Amino acid sequence: MKFKIQIIAVLILAICSMSINTLHAQERDKSITVSMRIDFVSWGKDLSGLEVREGKSGSPVSALAFRYSKSLEYKGSQFFALTFGEISDEESKNIAEALEEWRNSEEAEGDVLEDAKFLTKTGLEAEQGEIPKALAQARKKAPKLAALVKLPATSDRVTILLAPGPEHSLVSHVLDDNPDQQPLGMVRVHNFSPHPISLTSAGKTEILQPGKNFLAPTPDKSFAYELAYQIDGAWKIQENNLVSVSPNEQMRMLVLRSGSSFFSSSDGSRGGFMQTALLRRNAK
Repeated sequence: MKFKIQIIAVLILAICSMSINTLHAQERDKSITVSMRIDFVSWGKDLSGLEVREGKSGSPVSALAFRYSKSLEYKGSQFFALTFGEISDEESKNIAEALEEWRNSEEAEGDVLEDAKFLTKTGLEAEQGEIPKALAQARKKAPKLAALVKLPATSDRVTILLAPGPEHSLVSHVLDDNPDQQPLGMVRVHNFSPHPISLTSAGKTEILQPGKNFLAPTPDKSFAYELAYQIDGAWKIQENNLVSVSPNEQMRMLVLRSGSSFFSSSDGSRGGFMQTALLRRNAK
């Protein structure tokens, strides 16, 4: 009997020790400080009047539609908030409290994902969805919160896509631009449309389901491709194109369905059923 009690005591101590270690690991994770360059890209119209906040103070940022603008040199917590408009001292305090609560919530756990289903939605379909639970909870204290963002812990450069969300919110999606994730001189193709796509390049054809991506080679510093999409069980050609790619350049090709005026010509016409956007920049 005494032996059994000793075994139970040892097991209880082991479980308690594991729980304490897990708690400490989570606390360390939430206190990670990151240093990176951040580019914001709008998934729709140009956005201004935004601020990045990890505490009571903020850094103003803007996001251009489907193209890069000025980067933000960021050093701070792995978790931050995006806000709209001017913020009073009282609102700033509420935002800091709401952000701290989110950092310590279960919703802040997990990895930063490379692709997300929300970007396959278009127009009102995306804006009439449900606001994320963590953001809805944080907005009870800070109504001007636009989005909550978690950054990768080991990157030094990211792109954050900002899509229009429900209730005047923004849905953020982080793309890791570290060279080991986004190699120089190659093109990562993302299918952010609601349909399967087919992309043929360098003699190979890749089928991408919605929300998936792949890294395409660029022989002879060029990206020649044929893009098709599947609708109602049939494949239709969208375009054939040739794009030059510098060896020092990072490039992403976004395939989507969008009603944004960015893809309309001066007379209002549009180039096809699908839209494509190239995010390209010199890595220096």
